[in-house]
Amino acid sequence: MNKFLAIAQFGYVLLSVVAGISAFGNTSIGVAISGILCPIIAWFGGAGMRGALVTGDAKQKITGIVAGLIFLAISLFWINYSDYWITLFEMPISGPVWCALGFVVGLILTTKGHAENKFD
Repeated sequence: MNKFLAIAQFGYVLLSVVAGISAFGNTSIGVAISGILCPIIAWFGGAGMRGALVTGDAKQKITGIVAGLIFLAISLFWINYSDYWITLFEMPISGPVWCALGFVVGLILTTKGHAENKFD
């Protein structure tokens, strides 16, 4: 089960990178870079928050929550500022919604095994 959840997270990250790279031809370099980095930053914040919550002591849990929210805020501010959009299956999704989805993917799909670097 850990491998399936890890593959699902990898799929989100890979899809974000591919969509950001495809934006290079349609938008400015800054918008395309934000389309690549911001979803990954948001996902990282969610996964880090979950890792701290399932494996950390009280101080690590507080730090994980604060750091996760900071990463989410940075990614949301940056991608909203760049006005990035992604289109999946002819459905437009705004950049902030895509980043929030990445945060949720990281938060929900990260397991204790992932946090402890065990993917068996």
